[in-house]
Amino acid sequence: MTSVLALTILTFLLVAVLVFYLMYLLLRTKNPLADRLADLEHTNPMRSHGEAGEPSQERSVEKVFEPLSNLVPKSPQEVSATAKKLMSAGFRSSSAVT
Repeated sequence: MTSVLALTILTFLLVAVLVFYLMYLLLRTKNPLADRLADLEHTNPMRSHGEAGEPSQERSVEKVFEPLSNLVPKSPQEVSATAKKLMSAGFRSSSAVT
């Protein structure tokens, strides 16, 4: 009886993980920071044409900067809103806005 219960729970967990993984693959949004980094990588003048980048290194850089993309303002209106918030917090110099 306990083995049937354990098998049922294990099956449920495996199906749940599979469903969530498929939802993640289908519904995830495109990261604008990853697009910018990929564009910079392809247009780098210091890189030779035959040289191939290490995918693991590129992926780790993407993982590091992905959370930071949410903090970067995406439009001039958001930049001005960020500047207003900084000014109200006491950072009034022009270098604090950058």
